[in-house]
This record gives sequence, C-alpha cells and structure tokens, in this order.
Amino acid sequence: MGLIKKIETAVGTIYERYDSDSKMIQRTGAVGFVKEYKGKVYYIITDINGVSIKEANKFLNFSLEDSSIKKREQAFSALKIFYSYISLFQLNNYRDGIDNENLNKLLKFLKGGKQNGNILDFDFKLERKHSTLRPYLSVYREFYDVIFNIREGPLFKKTLVQNYQHDTSVYKTEKLFMAS
Repeated sequence: MGLIKKIETAVGTIYERYDSDSKMIQRTGAVGFVKEYKGKVYYIITDINGVSIKEANKFLNFSLEDSSIKKREQAFSALKIFYSYISLFQLNNYRDGIDNENLNKLLKFLKGGKQNGNILDFDFKLERKHSTLRPYLSVYREFYDVIFNIREGPLFKKTLVQNYQHDTSVYKTEKLFMAS
C-alpha cells in the first residue's frame, strides 16, 4: 500500500509519495507566489523546480484579470492543488478533460484528511469541507472552459438533487456533480 503525505514548506505545499516499503518515490507539487508590478497583481504558479505552468498563469493573470482579488486568490489556491494532483498521478492527458475515475480521485485528494484506499492512502493534516470543494470545482470548470474550450464531461455533469411539485408546477433543482 502506498502513501501520499502533504508537507507545508516555506515556498508552499509539496507532496511526497511513498511505496509500500515506506521508501519515498516522488516529491512534487505546484507552488506559487504573488507579485505586484506597475499597479497590477500577478499570480504565478510553478512546479517545485520553478518551471512556470503557463496555462494556469494565463488563466489567473489574463482570463481573470478583471475579477475580484478574492476570486483570483481562490483560483490560485485551487490550481496549485490541481497541478499537484496532475503531477502526483502523472496525468499527461489532463488537457483533454477529466474522466470519472480521475474526477473521483481528485475529489478525494481535494478533501484531504487521512484516507485509506485500496492502493493508496492519504495523510493530509487538513480536511476540506464540501463548502470549500464546490468553489474549487467551479474554478476547474471555468478553467477548462476558458483555457481548453471544454464544456462537457464528468466535471460538468449535473445530477438531480431535488424534484418537488407545488400546486400545478413541478420544480427541479440541479447541482453540478459532487462525489461522496
């Protein structure tokens, strides 16, 4: 059974992956920093080797340029986690969209905490609530829409949450997919 540990460092969060013999086999993550230049705030995301993640930075600094600071900060946090996940699980085809299996794994990764799986355990100190996961997923949907021109797939799937009737009308409430 493998293990992924989350480690907070001075430059950001990194993740270490261990094999079943407790030998570290991978250290990765996406880190970032904020810079102000000529009165504008820029959010920069790199891998742990300092290589810029161009599509994330394009989204943060051009697509969201006129968005609120709060929205940009949330996207900044969400994308650092997203690119850490991509690196850990070596998803080379993520630009084509996220399939059901990877969406479910991403949701577990985002949730954090201590989780035991069939093949891999997570040992993260922080456990996020659904109220945090929903905005992150919203960031990913917008990111895929704007950067990769993808608007369909499991990330965009809607499920019926509530169906009720009032007098002569039937109301349906839908929400975007959230794994349990």
